[in-house]
Amino acid sequence: MHLFNARFKEREGDIIGVRTALLHCDGESDSNFVENVARKANMEKRLGNFVAATNMYEEALAMAELKKMMNTLPILYVHFSRLKYMITDNADAARDILIEGIKRLPNCWLLLEELINFATLHGGQRHIHVVDSVIANVISPGPNVSQGWNVKDAEHVSSLYLKVKNKQSLLN
Repeated sequence: MHLFNARFKEREGDIIGVRTALLHCDGESDSNFVENVARKANMEKRLGNFVAATNMYEEALAMAELKKMMNTLPILYVHFSRLKYMITDNADAARDILIEGIKRLPNCWLLLEELINFATLHGGQRHIHVVDSVIANVISPGPNVSQGWNVKDAEHVSSLYLKVKNKQSLLN
């Protein structure tokens, strides 16, 4: 109900009404949390408030980390990266958000796959050396990293990356 009210108020140009209605949409489940953050950030983006849209994700990431919402964090990083790219058209900035997520969640398959796919779609060869470094660190973590990938998962990550990298080489 509140979401429909927010959409109606947005069409009418009632920004204060939109923000108030969206406050009532807040839920505590992980899926509602991500949906509400995305709704609010996208509304701010549509209104041209790019800083507010970015802040929505930065605050949500901090809150999710504080509340140990480990299933939510990767999805927030992916959404934030995509929003950043849409707002700035800066592939490096969007890529760096994914890399930050991988640093915080090094064994997250979703973030690795998103980074590989993003780098392939938005810059290809230009991102290869950066992604090479990230993949190498994930597959062979340093001595002060307690848990790394098991051999099968590391092989799977390597295989995916090499497949994408070889495909990119053929295109160039």
